[in-house]
Amino acid sequence: MNKAELIEAVATQVGLSKTKVGEVIDALTETVTKTICDGEPVRITGFGTFEPRPRKSKAGVNPQTKQRITVGSRVVPAFRPGSDLKEAVRKKLKVVESGGELSIVKAVR
Repeated sequence: MNKAELIEAVATQVGLSKTKVGEVIDALTETVTKTICDGEPVRITGFGTFEPRPRKSKAGVNPQTKQRITVGSRVVPAFRPGSDLKEAVRKKLKVVESGGELSIVKAVR
């Protein structure tokens, strides 16, 4: 699902115009981004937590020159799903292994 499809689905569900829902989704993403950039987590009960996470510096290899480099420490955005979201996914989807490959399919209930 892309942003346009999300806007359409939410607009249909709540009975608002796509324009208004688009504005709300833009405001939501801007607020989440600003809050994470301020170093604070955003907790949405039942859905999950968006938060800034530190990454340690590590050794790497430049794929073009094969030269060893150091990738510096940094902060990355992260999402930790809430228990309600995890449970919903567990109930609706399952993993199928075929020929050493994993795939996701809808669970038949």
